[in-house]
Amino acid sequence: MKNRKQILYCLLLFCALAFMIFALDALCQSAVGDGERVLIRGAVTLQYVRNTGAAFSLLSGHPAIANIISGALIVLIAAFVLFGRLSLPARLSLTAVLAGGACNLYMRLVYGGVNDWIKLEFMRFPLFNFADICVCLGAALFALFYLFAKEKPEHAT
Repeated sequence: MKNRKQILYCLLLFCALAFMIFALDALCQSAVGDGERVLIRGAVTLQYVRNTGAAFSLLSGHPAIANIISGALIVLIAAFVLFGRLSLPARLSLTAVLAGGACNLYMRLVYGGVNDWIKLEFMRFPLFNFADICVCLGAALFALFYLFAKEKPEHAT
């Protein structure tokens, strides 16, 4: 029963994060338009760019491959979240990865690319969006939970 409760929490978090990602993306895209808007001078600028590839524009010339790989990873992570023996924090962190990945995949399938809009001014780094933050932060948290877990999770069979 505890596992069902954790899965319900993950489903609720997934829906909430997916909604926030779409809302933030739409809000920032409409606020920025085709131009650039300084958010924090010298640190963060909002600038709309369409990324047709995956992370860091990898596979830009091959969107179908990027979509297939993303879809397969989403299915594998979802199976691990649903059927793996994970702690609630580990399960929730992977749910953040799922929500971000699913939103980026949806944007690639529907719009032909991901809308990236966060530009770091203080370093040379590709533009990114809130979904990317969810994927990276969720993966980092999962790694920490996994490394410091008393019992390692069992893989789904």
